[in-house]
Amino acid sequence: MRNGCFWNNTCYFNQVLFVILGASLLTAEEGGVTPEATHETPAFIQKVTSDDLLKIKEFWNGLFAIKASIIQMNPDGTRLTGTLWLKKAKSGDERLRLDYQDDYKQRLIIKDNELFIVDLEEKTTAPYPLSMTPAQLLLKRPLNFDHDVKIIDSARQGDDAHIILVHPSDENAGRLVLFFNLKGGVRLLRWKVIDAQGNITEVELDQKTLQLNDFNLVPESLF
Repeated sequence: MRNGCFWNNTCYFNQVLFVILGASLLTAEEGGVTPEATHETPAFIQKVTSDDLLKIKEFWNGLFAIKASIIQMNPDGTRLTGTLWLKKAKSGDERLRLDYQDDYKQRLIIKDNELFIVDLEEKTTAPYPLSMTPAQLLLKRPLNFDHDVKIIDSARQGDDAHIILVHPSDENAGRLVLFFNLKGGVRLLRWKVIDAQGNITEVELDQKTLQLNDFNLVPESLF
C-alpha cells in the first residue's frame, strides 16, 4: 500500500520514522489543534504534581519490555492495527518490531542501532541510523529527564495524565506526548508525536493485550 508521504523519500524523516512513536501520521484537528500541540492546558485540567511526576519517571525507567496490539491513527482519518514488540535497553541493545495487519505490507524493525523499513510486498529493506529518529527517546533506558529530554508541560484530569517531552538541544524538532493512568499505580495508555510541522500521530496500546517487563516477550527470533 503506497500512498502519500508514507512512501516519499523527501519527507521520510518527517513522517515514516515517526511511526515508531506514533508520529506525524495524524494531522491537527480541522479548525483547531489539540492542547498538546499548542502547549496550552485547559483550565479544568490540573498540572501534574511533583509526586505524580516522580511516579511517572520511576515507572518509565522501570519499563523495559512491551508487547501489545496497537491502533495507529493516520492523517486521512484511517486506522492501522498491528502488534508491537519493544525492548528498552542501553545503547546498541534496543529492540523494536511493529507488524501491521490487514493489507498494509510494511514492517518496522529496530536493532543494532539501526531502524529498518521492510517492504513485505517488494521484499526490500531500507536501513537508517537510529540516531536520526525520535525512536531513540522511546527506547532509551534509563532516560535522564534532566539531560536526555525536557518536560515542557504536563496535565492531569481525574486519573489520567500526560507529559510533553522535547529534545533539550532542539525544542522545535518535535514533541513526544506520553499518556498514563495513575489510578492505583501507573499504566501506559498511548503516545503521540508532534513533528516540526505540527503533524500528529497517535498510537494506542490495547490494554487487554498489553504485557510488560518480561524479556521473553521480545525474543531475539523476532529480529
